[in-house]
Amino acid sequence: MVQTRVAVIGAGAAGLAMCRYLVNEPQIHFVAFEKACDIGGVWRYTKDSGHAVSEHNSTAMYKNLRTNLPKEVMAYPDLPFPQNLPSFITNADVQKYLETYTEHFNFKKYIKFNHQVLSIKPGNKDKEVWDVVVKDLTNETTHKIVFDAIVVCNGHYSVPRFPEIPGFDSFPGKVIHSVNYDKPEDYQDQDVVVLGAGSSGLDIAMELSKFSKKVFLVHLRNKLPVKFPENVQEVIGTLTTCFQDGSIEINHEKLLQNVNAIILCTGYNYSFPFLEPECDINVTNSCVTSLYKHTFSTKFPSLSFIGLCIRILPFLTFAAQAQCIAAVLSGRIMLPNKEEMVQDEAFDYQERLKQGLSKNMMHLLGVERHMQYCTTMAEMAGVPCTLSLPIQSLFSYVSKIRLPKLASYRKCNFTISGDEWHEVKNYTS
Repeated sequence: MVQTRVAVIGAGAAGLAMCRYLVNEPQIHFVAFEKACDIGGVWRYTKDSGHAVSEHNSTAMYKNLRTNLPKEVMAYPDLPFPQNLPSFITNADVQKYLETYTEHFNFKKYIKFNHQVLSIKPGNKDKEVWDVVVKDLTNETTHKIVFDAIVVCNGHYSVPRFPEIPGFDSFPGKVIHSVNYDKPEDYQDQDVVVLGAGSSGLDIAMELSKFSKKVFLVHLRNKLPVKFPENVQEVIGTLTTCFQDGSIEINHEKLLQNVNAIILCTGYNYSFPFLEPECDINVTNSCVTSLYKHTFSTKFPSLSFIGLCIRILPFLTFAAQAQCIAAVLSGRIMLPNKEEMVQDEAFDYQERLKQGLSKNMMHLLGVERHMQYCTTMAEMAGVPCTLSLPIQSLFSYVSKIRLPKLASYRKCNFTISGDEWHEVKNYTS
């Protein structure tokens, strides 16, 4: 039997999901390439290791992160988190869970650590294969390997998005992106500007409030339904200029003076530096184009992606995508033809624009689209949908209370039993 050779790029949560669903496919031989020294991707905390960390091993994880989703909705469909953990867990808890997942399904032996993928491009013109150039970081040697299929699982929390703001270079204080943020104690008694009010911006602003003298949360959203601590000031607008005297300008009019530090919580860019132009994958306005169902290349069906969607239940969504990809690569199902896939992508894009979404939100699912997406992927794969109604309902509930109860929602604990979820009032671990 001729086996299909598959390369999985990355061994974070998305790559591990793909490995789990390939390991039991007898007609598939796969290898996962991970440039870091261990699994986990963004969930690995590397900033407090006590020694210098190479760029290949560093991650965006900060010290005190706790999940903003309860563990009851975070787990992969076939391995729950330990019951003794609270609902909102630490980055270390998630990392341990990913290690347990890898051991449970016995696929770590297929992961090549300290291996960086440098280049991927279509190979033989007569057959759809892929030439992959990989660098072994332990000895600096490179190798070219031929594969029949590629699954890109390299995440999208490693290449920070930096706004272009005049005066950054001459500003005397500290300016960092949240990718380099670690702990609030580093900003003791300082006046800090946090630019951006997404998940990281809100969490970091709340953390800083316990140590910093003043926190200015600057963002372009409507006024948030959040009761912030007294030393956190919400500023609606955008940072327009930084000055040498430590002041910054908001909307070309308001001046914040004596600012000690600026933390840019301005998001990340999708980045696939290893994909050569011949792969025909483009990123514009934070949108990865030429993809069917946010997963399959419309030009090369043997090139697929996991983990591009945002505002999701990540591990469940990764599993749904991985099951569908495994079904395609094993030959159990066929994708639509190229014309149908291109039309589906165009329809999805136009529907989002009609609903008022900006062009940089083309991969957004959120609560409403999430259930339908996972159901669609399961139907395509010919497997039961693992996103149950109570999981979806709890996802919706937590999404609604997160802002109004920003300071306290992580104290909640939940349980799912049968077709219902319940809040545990007197939780003890």
